[in-house]
Amino acid sequence: VMRLDSHEQEMEKQLDTLKSGVGDASAQLVKDIEKFEAQWNELKPKNPKSTGATKFIEERKTQFTELKTRVADIKAQCKYFSMDEPEFGPVEELEADIESFDMMWQLMEEFQTEMAPLREEPWIAFRTKAYRFEDVVKTWQETLRT
Repeated sequence: VMRLDSHEQEMEKQLDTLKSGVGDASAQLVKDIEKFEAQWNELKPKNPKSTGATKFIEERKTQFTELKTRVADIKAQCKYFSMDEPEFGPVEELEADIESFDMMWQLMEEFQTEMAPLREEPWIAFRTKAYRFEDVVKTWQETLRT
């Protein structure tokens, strides 16, 4: 009986250690999310002339996906150990903002790609074909309306 009590106490200690580890990992994750959010808000591309905006956003999306995976892991561990789930802050809002910027910059990149041949054409040749520019503008007006 004494050995069984000792074993139960050891198991309780190990369980408490595991719970403590989940709590520590959760606190670190909250800090990492806050840090990511601050960096995103500071560094997200705002200038239409920004170069490499889509690449930057893709890198941030990858980092954010890793954070979301960690959030899911911590939530699963909290559920397993019957612990209260921590509040991870504005994860959904952050995800929506990143997706919004991703869509906006992809659209901008498409527009720039379509406009590139028109910009590279000499004015003397272009002025007789100005209707091509009007066609591109009309197409983009329709695209932006939908």
